[in-house]
Amino acid sequence: MAIAAKKILPESAAENFSDPGFFQGESRKFSPIASGGGKCETNGYAAKRPSAAYLTLPSLETVQELISYEKNIQTPCRILAALNTIFPLNRYLRLSPDPVSLIPIVFQKWLESFMPQIVLDKFNLSLQILPDREVDCELFDCIEEEDIVVQFGLGDFSDRWFPLGGALERYEKEYPGLAKHLLKMLSACPVNLGTPEDVYEMASCYCWYGNDNEREVFEERYADYRESGETEDEARDYARSTILVDSDEFEEHFPEWTFKRSGRQCHYQGPVPPELLRMKQLFDRYRKRKKSEYLFPSVCYPGIIVALDQKTFDFSCEVINRIGEDQAQCGGSYCFSTLAWHFSEKDSRKMKSVFREIRFILEYFGVCAEFLLSHEKEYPHD
Repeated sequence: MAIAAKKILPESAAENFSDPGFFQGESRKFSPIASGGGKCETNGYAAKRPSAAYLTLPSLETVQELISYEKNIQTPCRILAALNTIFPLNRYLRLSPDPVSLIPIVFQKWLESFMPQIVLDKFNLSLQILPDREVDCELFDCIEEEDIVVQFGLGDFSDRWFPLGGALERYEKEYPGLAKHLLKMLSACPVNLGTPEDVYEMASCYCWYGNDNEREVFEERYADYRESGETEDEARDYARSTILVDSDEFEEHFPEWTFKRSGRQCHYQGPVPPELLRMKQLFDRYRKRKKSEYLFPSVCYPGIIVALDQKTFDFSCEVINRIGEDQAQCGGSYCFSTLAWHFSEKDSRKMKSVFREIRFILEYFGVCAEFLLSHEKEYPHD
């Protein structure tokens, strides 16, 4: 699947796609092939990758130094005490007398208690615990001094291919309305799964000022070129050339019901097949939540693509690539399908709330990812 992976990265980055160093190594920059000339809403992307193990715990380098040289074990002890309230740790305490060494052990066991093992095995996942000074401030700029941050995400783009077109047709035939609802449940997952809706929203955010289409951007740039003395035809051509992604392209590659804002559906009252029941339960719970603790990074790509077929997969990759190449001109950080949570080590109530939410959201992600893996196929290399 290396060919599919390279669709997401420009050549210079894709050549080093397997290099280690996520959250640890030096930053990597895109080498842009072309510029869309659009507004740079955020900084570009500097790749980071996880180690081979899916769990990168802990990344408390600064905190560990304090523990080693100042015998300060309050932070790891408080983290363990908060986790113990939702995941009893008694059986694991004998594994290590050192709180710092115990943290990666118990967090791994915690994840394994609610996430499908196949998801942990198949995806390059990373969970980190970081002091505020180790957090990438370009991605998360609202972390307070002395906060502790838990960060979860995909270490790189997953080139696994999940063509759901046939499955959606079967569900729709047997359960009218379920196909759209299933895509909505996948799109609602806070850990970005790269559904048609997710990719459309990404294009809207980076290319259209958040609008439904590029009209406002085009008119603004057309007016700028006219003021600069260009003819109408020249201004029109120049303005059009700066649009990275046209909304018409989505209509050419996706059925409108898979991405259009006006046609999105949240409610489904029909029966749900057993394999989707847990996803439905978690989706309903998520919609009812009044408050979320997680932070979404300022620059984040989908680390997974949920496609209908090869055509839609390739187009989704192309959209991500165009935007990435344009954003890369600014330099800076980026990540794939990542969320973060922050709390003060002295706020035990907030810490417990964060851990409960992490469990809920990662369970939601795990159920969705397990469903996708059940529909995985080999990408057809023509």
